[in-house]
Amino acid sequence: MSNISEEPSFVGRNRVAFKEAQARFCAALRFTHVLTLSWNRDTRLEAAQGDLRRLHRRVDEELLGRRFYKLPSEARSLALFAFEGDRRSVHAHAMWRVPPTPPGTNRLLRFHRMFPGERGGVWNDIVPPGSYTLRIIDDHATAASYVLKEQHMNSEDRRTVWSTEFSPIK
Repeated sequence: MSNISEEPSFVGRNRVAFKEAQARFCAALRFTHVLTLSWNRDTRLEAAQGDLRRLHRRVDEELLGRRFYKLPSEARSLALFAFEGDRRSVHAHAMWRVPPTPPGTNRLLRFHRMFPGERGGVWNDIVPPGSYTLRIIDDHATAASYVLKEQHMNSEDRRTVWSTEFSPIK
């Protein structure tokens, strides 16, 4: 018989608690979509982050107009991007929240039209060989757990990017 406890270690418990708290926090933000973006080419993380900055700008410009950057941040879209893979297979899982729609417009429909099928649209304007999948979130907890599945307490901070980190006028 072994005297070693089957109970998880202090570090193990903290890792689980961190992951659960991170997913709960993101689920509470009520994102509207999950978007997985692939580059399908050798891409450095810094270059990929630049592509995401351009994508976010293009989406907000399309949804909110050319002067979107003058709006308060809570009136703009919000996105969280979590990177997976290495240079040869880098891709980002994202949760995206489309801002509320004023009467007479349909921003959700306009957002979907920017991502027709799995190729084309705004993503391929930025990354021609890229591909993507877009899904409406119907279960926030499951979506957050999926997007953050490779993010851990010890993950590099540059592997998770919030759209609020992007300068809207670059």
